[in-house]
Amino acid sequence: MNSEQAFWLALITASIELIAGWCLVLGLASRIAGFLLTLMMGVAIYFHFPQGFYGSDGGYEWAMLCLGGSQVIMLLGEGNFSLSALFRAVSTEQTKSI
Repeated sequence: MNSEQAFWLALITASIELIAGWCLVLGLASRIAGFLLTLMMGVAIYFHFPQGFYGSDGGYEWAMLCLGGSQVIMLLGEGNFSLSALFRAVSTEQTKSI
């Protein structure tokens, strides 16, 4: 991999993490953000696997923990205290008034 490819991969990864992080904080499209983070953590585990499990040795311990968290978010979605829930409540009230 040359430096130009590494630059673009790092830029894409940083962009996905930034956008997915904000989606999780705001509670918008949490399942999609969780899916993207799950894919990224799967790739991180693949590259850290040869170093072993423990993070102190450069292993995949932390990536495995983040993978579990992103899978939970992907499967459960956003909760009641999210912008998506607020939008659902507003749209439900609007349809009841019609």
